[in-house]
Amino acid sequence: NAGNVNSSSISENATAASGVKQFIFVSEQTMNGHLGIGTSGLPPADTSCTTWGRSGSLTAPMGSTKNWRAVLSAWATANAAARMAILGAVYMRVSYSPLTDVKIAESYPAMFSANLLSNIYMSQNGGMPLRKVWTGSNASGLVDPGRDCSLFQSGSNVNFGSVGWNLSINSGWIYAPLDGQTCDQLASIYCLSQD
Repeated sequence: NAGNVNSSSISENATAASGVKQFIFVSEQTMNGHLGIGTSGLPPADTSCTTWGRSGSLTAPMGSTKNWRAVLSAWATANAAARMAILGAVYMRVSYSPLTDVKIAESYPAMFSANLLSNIYMSQNGGMPLRKVWTGSNASGLVDPGRDCSLFQSGSNVNFGSVGWNLSINSGWIYAPLDGQTCDQLASIYCLSQD
């Protein structure tokens, strides 16, 4: 909840445009580790994030042309820490009255180097799901080898995927090493705005 805020300072480790906000949400939807067809499940997951972001009751007012990407890593494809546009501080839009933007981190790269300022508890529609989130990543936002549900193209119980917990403000938001799961199980994904 909103009371789970850490007041630790966060040092930026990348230059970000002054005054520009990036937004993040945890998907209301859950899915197994098969996130799409292609060379990896990342492009279909990005498409899902954009669709959800553009249609969500909290996120749609930000713009019908805003693009969103899934915060995911996949072996030999991409690292979550490197595949995002870095625009500025990262916020979460929350459904309080009036609408409020809660700062998560000073920048997207800072999310991987220090505790978050708040856990990522709000979905694109204002729900507050507390659950596991597919990431395929280690605590630094780099791919966790062999734990990406076969490039997020497997929904099988013989493959394994790294997850985070969206209730965490430490590195557990993206990497909960004791809580990884087989790819037939369900989890959400994080979506980050790109413009």
